Amino acid sequence: MGMVKQPKRILDYVSENAVQTAQIAETFACDLAGNELILLNGEVGVGKSVFAKGVASGLEIFIPITSPTFTFVNVYTTGRALLSHFDFYRLESPDEIQNLGLLDALEAPSIRLIEWGERISQYLPKQDYISVDIQRTGENRRKIKISFW
Repeated sequence: MGMVKQPKRILDYVSENAVQTAQIAETFACDLAGNELILLNGEVGVGKSVFAKGVASGLEIFIPITSPTFTFVNVYTTGRALLSHFDFYRLESPDEIQNLGLLDALEAPSIRLIEWGERISQYLPKQDYISVDIQRTGENRRKIKISFW
């Protein structure tokens, strides 16, 4: 029988609203070194972009953060670390990231924050990663599980 890989560490949070979600993300970002791969998981509207804005704030990026739904990636260079924010919700097929020239951006030394990363799983860099799972548990309430792999 094969060993099932277990995360090195798990942090569990409950957020009562979007402000708390952003605060959790901001605190989380304070420990980021600068070359992390972070996968944001959760259904549409659960707060992945709110979490991304909190990460940016924790990285001292103080310009408006918008989800790159149509451009697939936004890069922010004004904080204490380079942040590449990807959103693959509108990706037609995983191979499209090659046609769009996004493989280099995925490999670039930066904090790579990826929404809908499961859509390109075969192209994700082979490195340790962090998964952030956000689950709706009420109208505004969320369960946030951060796993370090």
